[in-house]
Amino acid sequence: TCVSNCATGDIDLSWTNPVGVTYGDIVVRRDGVAIASVGGSATTFTDLAVPSGTYVYEVIGDCDPGKAAVNCELSHDIVTLVTDPVSMQLCPGFSFNVVVVATGPDLTYQWRKDGAPIAGATNANLSLQLVSAVDVGFYDVVVSGSCGLPVTSAAAELVVLEPPTIVTQPMDQSVCAGDSAVFSVVANGTGLMYQWQRDGVDLPGETASTLTLTNVGVADADLFNVIVTGDCGSSITSDSATLTVGAPMISQQPVLPGGGACVGDAVTLEVVATGAEPLTYQWRVDGTPIAGATGSTFTIAALTEADQGEYDVVVSSQCGVQASEVVMLPNCRFRRGDCNADGQFNIGDAVCGLNFLFSSGTVTCQDAVDANDDGVVNIADPVYMLTALFGGGPQPPAPFTSCGLDPTLDNTSCATFPPCP
Repeated sequence: TCVSNCATGDIDLSWTNPVGVTYGDIVVRRDGVAIASVGGSATTFTDLAVPSGTYVYEVIGDCDPGKAAVNCELSHDIVTLVTDPVSMQLCPGFSFNVVVVATGPDLTYQWRKDGAPIAGATNANLSLQLVSAVDVGFYDVVVSGSCGLPVTSAAAELVVLEPPTIVTQPMDQSVCAGDSAVFSVVANGTGLMYQWQRDGVDLPGETASTLTLTNVGVADADLFNVIVTGDCGSSITSDSATLTVGAPMISQQPVLPGGGACVGDAVTLEVVATGAEPLTYQWRVDGTPIAGATGSTFTIAALTEADQGEYDVVVSSQCGVQASEVVMLPNCRFRRGDCNADGQFNIGDAVCGLNFLFSSGTVTCQDAVDANDDGVVNIADPVYMLTALFGGGPQPPAPFTSCGLDPTLDNTSCATFPPCP
C-alpha cells in the first residue's frame, strides 16, 4: 500500500513478502528510479518530504527482479511554493506590492517582517502603501495547508531610497590672493550627485562633494553653493558660502553721529571691513594704540577735553592692513566766527579772539574761533572777523549761517558750543 501522510508530507509504503521467499535485498523505485535499498526482510519504507505530485512506486526483491513485490500509484498533494516574493528598491511614497504563488489544499498565509508576523497580512499578496524609512526590512510569508508542513518563502528585501539631505553646509572661506579655497558639503541619501554653482550659475565639471579653487584672485570673490540630487529625482540646494579674497578693505568708515560729539556725550565709532578672515582691529588716538580697543566698534562713555585727538582704526589680516579715515574728538556742532558762543556774529567775537590769543581768555570751541578755517587759531582770525564785519570781506566758511560740524580735518576742535544743541 501507498499512503500520503499530510501531517509530514511523507509517503508511507508497506508490503508483505511472499511466504517461503527470502530476499537478499529489496529495492524501492519511484517512477522507475531507484530511491532506496532496504533489507531483504523489510516490509515498510517511508519516502520523506515528497513534493506534491502523482507517483508510481515499485518494491522489487532481488531474487526475482522482473516481478514487483508492491506496485502502487497515488496522488500526493502538500504545500509547495511555486514563486517567491521579489525584493524591491522604492522611493518614499511609492507602494510595495509582493506576491507568493503556492499550491496545496486549503492554503493559508501569514506575512512577516524581519521574522515578526504582520497583523492582518494573511493573503497571498502583501501591499504597503506610501512606504517610508520605517518600512525597510525583509519580508517573507509562511504558507500552511491541510496537507504537509508549513513552508516559508524566501525573504524579499524592501529598500526605501533616501532623499538627499544636507548634514554640513559649505562654510565661508577667506584667503589671500594666490591661495586655494576649498568648499565642501556633507549630505545623506542614495545615488547622490552634486553640481556646484557660483552666484547661481553652474560651474562646468564641478560635480563632486568638494569644490577647490586654486590661485584665487580678488575677481574670484563671490557666493558659492551646491545642488545635491538623489536617486528619486529630488534635489536640495545648500546655503551660499562667501569667498573673500585679499587684504582688508573698509566698506564703512568711522563717522560721528549727525549731532556731533561734545564733552560729556557718549560716542561710539564703528568700522565695517571685509577681507580674508580673521580680521583684527586696533583703535588709535593721534597714532597711538588705545589699550583694549580691539573690536570693530569703539565707545567713550562720556567725552572729556582730555579725550581730544584724532581717532582711527587699523584693520589687519594675514593678507595685509588697512587704516581708516580719521575722526576728530570732541567735535561739536558750532557756528564759525561766534567766538563767545552767544549765538551772534559781531564785534564781540573779534574781541573774544584777541582775549584768547593775548589775554589768557578761554573758549570751549576753537573751531568757532578759527574764522578763516585754516586749522590754527592766530591773529589772522580776529582780523578775518573784523574784515567780514566792517571791511566788506567774505563771511566765515561753513558752518556759519547755521550749526554744523567742521568739514575740515585739522588740529582745532570743539568741546562744547551751547547755541548748537
